[in-house]
Amino acid sequence: MNGRDRLNIERIADELRYINSAAARTSREEFLLDETLQRALSMSILTIGECARRLSDGFKGSHPQY
Repeated sequence: MNGRDRLNIERIADELRYINSAAARTSREEFLLDETLQRALSMSILTIGECARRLSDGFKGSHPQY
């Protein structure tokens, strides 16, 4: 794994930790009423997609399950 892949994987992991933490402390009803949290989690999902897109072809080829 090259340095750029490592940074992207770390960023994905950070975003997933944030999403899990927010989900654990927020009920569905609270989430639906909190536009700021909805936008924050949407941005986290967008960031995960962008980081995944930036992974090298070599990394993706070595990890086809992802």
